[in-house]
Amino acid sequence: MTTPEKIQHLLLVRLDHVGDCVMTVPPIVRSLKNTYPDIKISLMTTHRNSELISTVEEIDQIMIYDAPWSVRPEGYSRTPVFAYISKLVKMWFKANVRKSLGRYDAVIFLSHAYWERFLFASLASVRLGFVGTYNSRRQRISEKLLTQSLPFDTSKHQLTNCYNLIECILPVQHRESKTWLRVSETDMHFGQSILAEAGLSSECIACLHPGGGHFRSWPEERFAEIALWLARNKSMKVAVIAGPREFHLAKHIQAKANHPDIIALMTPSYKSVMCLMPHVKLYIGNDTGPTHIAAACGVPTLAIFGPTSNTIFSPVGRVFKCIKIDPGCSPCRIPWKPVQSCERNLECLNGISVERVVQGIMELIDV
Repeated sequence: MTTPEKIQHLLLVRLDHVGDCVMTVPPIVRSLKNTYPDIKISLMTTHRNSELISTVEEIDQIMIYDAPWSVRPEGYSRTPVFAYISKLVKMWFKANVRKSLGRYDAVIFLSHAYWERFLFASLASVRLGFVGTYNSRRQRISEKLLTQSLPFDTSKHQLTNCYNLIECILPVQHRESKTWLRVSETDMHFGQSILAEAGLSSECIACLHPGGGHFRSWPEERFAEIALWLARNKSMKVAVIAGPREFHLAKHIQAKANHPDIIALMTPSYKSVMCLMPHVKLYIGNDTGPTHIAAACGVPTLAIFGPTSNTIFSPVGRVFKCIKIDPGCSPCRIPWKPVQSCERNLECLNGISVERVVQGIMELIDV
């Protein structure tokens, strides 16, 4: 039986989405360090996650591994099979040979991906992970590589599930914090320069993020109405942010609102989103990575949920509010129950009125 005294070096593996990483890794690491100050914690994550998680000083080591499908070769719409296999082999070699086999006392897989277990199970004799969420043959085989496992409880938040998984071997005193992501002074200055270049002062700024893909995005014309309401009724400057692929949404909202205090602002990376947050008084967005970043930075955050579950994926932060309605079929778009189309015209998103979001904003402001 594994006892806390036997765990001196722990490896956490989180190679999936930015939002999932931001809402789980900082609280878990700080709670572990608070409970076991001498434990060494390493994290294996992706490059884009590492830009944010590197602000968590309690992590002793961060190893970066980008999955073949997450970073495609330049000029390709998808990773070729040869490059895919070649990169997987290199990842395994780097982790298992160069980093020395079995150097960790325990490895904890915080996501459900079977390929992570196939590649990195040999890094430790104690291996923890979730079971029961997927039912594919590869998933069931990967579950056999775990020495201890826990069924993922879909009635509880993802962070609660991760705490329960870790507590299979390490009892943890849960730590609370106003800000899970700490923005350095250098990054704050960088964020201020982005706003200044766009002609925005940092006096009273609201941030809107309309992106997230078809299945997660509240209608852009309603975001435009919210932007106008903030500019007119709350005298706020409004930055409508989006990455390069979705910047057209921000431009459309700026054009629809047609107000001098509403600006479309491109954020080329998740790190740039984080740099803006210390200067933002209010954030409104869909269930996406930037929303979780805002909440983790301590910004009052209003998250609009559609087909995804706010019970599992609500932001983790000081002050936040989730807006969601259930027409009787939501949530339907969760990782282990993917839906490719909607016969009800995304009623769970389109049924959320501007008035309901305004009410949510007022409740946040009152807090």
